[in-house]
Amino acid sequence: MKEFLPDFKEINPIVTSEPKLNLKINVELLNNNNQQMLLEKMGDGTNRRTTLAIFKHKKDKNDLVYVFDEVETHLHIKAQLDVLRLLKDLFKEGKQIIITTHSPFIINQVKLDEIKLISLDADRGSQIFELGSTTQTQITLANLGIMNIDLFFTSKLLIVEGESELKFIPIMYEKLYGYPITQNFLKIVKADGIKDIPNFIRIIKNSFSKTDIFALMDNDADEETKESLNKWIENGMIENSNIFVIGQKEFEDTFPNDVLALALSKYISDECGYEVEIEVKEIQKIRKSKKFSKSLGDIFYNMTYRGFSKPTFAQYLALYAEEEDIDEKFIRLFKLISD
Repeated sequence: MKEFLPDFKEINPIVTSEPKLNLKINVELLNNNNQQMLLEKMGDGTNRRTTLAIFKHKKDKNDLVYVFDEVETHLHIKAQLDVLRLLKDLFKEGKQIIITTHSPFIINQVKLDEIKLISLDADRGSQIFELGSTTQTQITLANLGIMNIDLFFTSKLLIVEGESELKFIPIMYEKLYGYPITQNFLKIVKADGIKDIPNFIRIIKNSFSKTDIFALMDNDADEETKESLNKWIENGMIENSNIFVIGQKEFEDTFPNDVLALALSKYISDECGYEVEIEVKEIQKIRKSKKFSKSLGDIFYNMTYRGFSKPTFAQYLALYAEEEDIDEKFIRLFKLISD
């Protein structure tokens, strides 16, 4: 009981005698303050945890299979994970455990190959779907921040090249549509540079074929990367129309000079603690530089003597850019992932 009711202290049997020596025995649950714990006045979650405590105590060593229906009902997150630990302990004792659940917290705490998705098809009845992934693939997916719940319920997945796009897109999307991008069951993952995008497409598509994959990348891919992408397009792993190449060379140069100047001014002002205004002509001067984002960083450093963070600057761009200021490809991408 202590494992499932943190405030529980002891069980107190109360014996009362009546004529003819009939005994009436009640049982009280006492907390740490020796106050009675009235389970009937507590929530369904507490009662469910108490039931599991009794179950753990009384489990039969001859039992082989246990089936639980939606064990997470009325339980807060920590209680759900406590229950899962109990079930895993039973599994270690040689029991087979079958549970149905809608809890993302439980789904994300088990191995991918232990999950079965049951769906109802009007023509074929109940269908069972499972993910066949190697251990290495599961490690790679975890490193990408893709959890079990994402693989089963994400309808669209967007691979971006860097941290800047990862920061910019959710803010800009919510600014345009009024609700978070995740509401569309969309997951954004960051590749380790443009060369890794084809490899990530392969891993994700092999793990979950039903997910629509999109890719957003700078316009500086080498020939090897382009060939890999073309190969995955030909193999049907990603639609050509789902690949978006932006900028003359990189993400930052897709924005108008006045928006860049405003965002950079706000970024520098916040770093310096006083108002700073970067003139549009300063942005115009560096437009033809070999590495545009580095030149933006040089302006920032000369004003602040601090390191320039491209992801932080991307957040400022999202805050101060309007729909008419962003590349038309962003609008098409947002529309596709919203449908």
